[in-house]
Amino acid sequence: MAVTRIMLVEDEVIISRDIQRTLEKLGYVVCAAATSGEEAVVAALAVRPDIILMDIMLQGAMDGVDAAAEIRSRLDVPIIFLTAFADDAILERARLTRPYGYLIKPFEDRELHSTIEMAVYKHRTEDALNKQREKFISVLIHDMKGPLLAISGYVRRVSEGRAEAQSERRRVCGIITDAADAMLATIEDTSKALKEKAALEKFNPRPVDFHSVLRTVLVNYLPQFQERGLGVYFNGVLDGGAALTQGVAPPIASEGGADGLNDSRANAGFSILADAEQLRSMIENLVGNAVKYARSAVYVDVRRSGAELKLAVSDDGPGIPDVYREKVFEEYFQAPGSVKGTGLGLFSVKKVVDNHGGGVIVSSLPEGGTRFEITLPV
Repeated sequence: MAVTRIMLVEDEVIISRDIQRTLEKLGYVVCAAATSGEEAVVAALAVRPDIILMDIMLQGAMDGVDAAAEIRSRLDVPIIFLTAFADDAILERARLTRPYGYLIKPFEDRELHSTIEMAVYKHRTEDALNKQREKFISVLIHDMKGPLLAISGYVRRVSEGRAEAQSERRRVCGIITDAADAMLATIEDTSKALKEKAALEKFNPRPVDFHSVLRTVLVNYLPQFQERGLGVYFNGVLDGGAALTQGVAPPIASEGGADGLNDSRANAGFSILADAEQLRSMIENLVGNAVKYARSAVYVDVRRSGAELKLAVSDDGPGIPDVYREKVFEEYFQAPGSVKGTGLGLFSVKKVVDNHGGGVIVSSLPEGGTRFEITLPV
């Protein structure tokens, strides 16, 4: 990790030199030192430090608060105020500049170090969140722009009288309806994905019947299996939808023991410690992803191995190029040529797995297709 570059603004020369020595002893680089507010603004724009330590009470026309406000209006840089004394009015002005911390002089080395590290961490976190937000907005705008252009263009065609025949008007109305439906689907998918993402921040584990959750998800996907003519294989056995319509979940086989397909205990409730909503969301995303890409079949394999539960969901689609295999779990990432989505599904899968202390492996099958294998503790 790069060394943090710090600019110090302090008009007491002796104090400034003492703080600089302490910063260097702590492993930081002092990239600039200023003694006035005006000098601080010029230096900050020139060296662009990672963080600024700013004395509030500077001599001259521009005090530390004024300098901080001017710098923050031009640079996205965290500022920590240094002060020996300041009245309420000055502190209120300082608060409006959104500082990342305060240090009361004199301060200990440990206090200086911890305040700087917290400010750097907070700023990096905020920066990452802002970039994610911008990327999300960019993806959403891209997904909405196409249908909106179609709606705008064809409404203009009708309003300008270029669709006079009844058959032409019906055709145009059909195009507009399809475009509006596409926009609505994008909004609904995005809303669902954002709700799932918010739910990932709350982890409430309790005993959950894995079979019940899996059965519910697969039954809900039955119309899509049938609509696309996909075969559904449970632990290598073609189901064809019959078991799902009867509410039967795939049996759990036990590695090194009885085959779950022939074990009368296999369809009994199987409890694991998990967050039920997150578990359901994870399985939905895995199955939904397989349905999107499958050419003819989706494979669901569930096995128990010692103190672990292994769930694998595979498809016989085009597969994922090696270069994108690990990136598919990144937030908002969508590989070139992928089916349009929010870019949050597999990110959510990885987050759920991490929350449960499990693991996930993505691989391509020799005959084509992709396999996601989840391991969860039981």
